[in-house]
Amino acid sequence: MVLLIFFSMISFIFIGILNLVLVYLSIGTLLLGIHGPISDAGILGIISTALLTVIIVELYITVKELKCGNIDIKLILIIGLTAIVRHFILLITQGFSEEDVISMIGLAIVMIIFILGLWIVKGKNIDSVSNIWSPEK
Repeated sequence: MVLLIFFSMISFIFIGILNLVLVYLSIGTLLLGIHGPISDAGILGIISTALLTVIIVELYITVKELKCGNIDIKLILIIGLTAIVRHFILLITQGFSEEDVISMIGLAIVMIIFILGLWIVKGKNIDSVSNIWSPEK
């Protein structure tokens, strides 16, 4: 188990650094105009890559806390919300069709569920999975 957590943390660090480099390279090529004038798709691509980096960092923190036997529910819900926002951005950059509209409605419903989950967790002051079923103090 410890070896699995160690290798997953190393891979999260490597992928996170790689994504940061990709963000900086994308910003550089966008500002220098190598691929033509600045476009909405280029900016949304940079935002999408930056959000992927945030997701990887949050997953790294989750795996790090898993080593201590503690899983933060709020962080898991935030990771889900970040992933949904990134997916919205990817759908927007690819153009719209009828199937994409149905996908966006489904993603909006899932996003509402994640937001309600965050609201419930915040209202009950639940910090980790171990505090869900324990009696309130």
